Amino acid sequence: MLILDLRRDARQMFFWLIWFAQNVAFRIIGLNALRRINEPIGSLCASYTSQEITEMMSKSDFTNWQIEAKLGWIYLYSRKTLETGEA
Repeated sequence: MLILDLRRDARQMFFWLIWFAQNVAFRIIGLNALRRINEPIGSLCASYTSQEITEMMSKSDFTNWQIEAKLGWIYLYSRKTLETGEA
């Protein structure tokens, strides 16, 4: 399984890049519907931190999981072991 999500603890530069896209670039290219629902800043604010994902995954049935944090997003790789012991 692979999950890609934004990081709430992203670097400030990434936050300002997203803010610029939402408030300036979206206005220029006509994506006002996204601006009205506060996207993509809303998604950034609702995302998880690496520590929160680590805590959730340690309580799950998934094994061999790995978190890879990047500038403004997180990759989560994992496997779930079946009851037969196969993955």
